[in-house]
Amino acid sequence: MTVVLHSPPDDRFAGQGLDFLKLLHLVDNHASCRVAQKCGYVLEEVVPARPPYPSGGHVHVRRSPQDSS
Repeated sequence: MTVVLHSPPDDRFAGQGLDFLKLLHLVDNHASCRVAQKCGYVLEEVVPARPPYPSGGHVHVRRSPQDSS
């Protein structure tokens, strides 16, 4: 995950046909949330807890520079 987060934005999408990347972490993992935000991933959704995960999660999204949606 670290390599993807720190690579230049165009490298993550170029030649892959990707419109966005999603990152999911447990809601109580504040360090992962900060890293995602600092790397340009926007908090898009809070998901509820489901077994086997005891707490909910945060879904962060980083859109392709060419994606206008």
